[in-house]
Amino acid sequence: MLNDRDYMRSSGPRSPRSSFSYHFDESVIKPIIIVNVVVFFVQMMFSHHGLVEGLFALDATRPFQIWRLVTYQFLHGGLWHLFFNMYGVWIFGRLVERALGPRRFLQMYLYSGAIGGILWLLFTWGQRALCVGASGSLFGVLAAAALAFPDMRLALLFPPVVLPMRTFVLIYGFIEVLNSFAPGSSGVAHLAHVGGLLGGFIYVKRLRKGKSFPILKWIKDFVRKIDGDKEMRTMSKSGGHHGGEPTPDEIDRVLEKMSFQGYDSLTQREREILDRASKKLKDR
Repeated sequence: MLNDRDYMRSSGPRSPRSSFSYHFDESVIKPIIIVNVVVFFVQMMFSHHGLVEGLFALDATRPFQIWRLVTYQFLHGGLWHLFFNMYGVWIFGRLVERALGPRRFLQMYLYSGAIGGILWLLFTWGQRALCVGASGSLFGVLAAAALAFPDMRLALLFPPVVLPMRTFVLIYGFIEVLNSFAPGSSGVAHLAHVGGLLGGFIYVKRLRKGKSFPILKWIKDFVRKIDGDKEMRTMSKSGGHHGGEPTPDEIDRVLEKMSFQGYDSLTQREREILDRASKKLKDR
């Protein structure tokens, strides 16, 4: 069992929130779950007409309505579908969010779901088929967990074995690949799962190399817009590059970058932040 305290990040002083923006200084896991639950109840209200699915589900006959690559991630086909997806996001998402940070986690979550949707569309193009669910996003979270914590031990209930995170995700991913091309259909979008795994893997690998994401860049811009350029305001208040005292958020951001990209990837300013933080701890 994981202890939340083992992965708690220092929050530091928080700036006042605007009524129209969300600042990524705390977890986005609960908001993601809440949105999914609220949307599910809206689906149930209009279930007889299929109105919500008709407008926002991923539709193989309308592959160029690109907003569906995001909106389908918040729809579900039933209560158990919703429960297991959100349970997985809660269990594994909190762990991955501690490594990536809230903003990057949300980017990775949406990016993985979108890549899963694209792969599903490529193999169902023109068919009368809909795809809903956060499974692609969840599989992206699993891929990120396997890369960030490959040796973490997982105790499974069925079968009752203990596996490293990396082994668990590899086996699970292999099963999904086999199911994707198995004859017959179980009504499960296995291709979206495989695409989600691929999306999470690509995101973390490119993040470690310090590369940007030209594909689906609009998702990243959307998240930045919600954030309201909080980082720029923080830098300005703390003195920016003029030697101001680093805030807890700045220190967390530098530690995240170093853990994924290595010490050599840090700029001079970021190294100064680490030096000041280290000196401050020694002076206590």
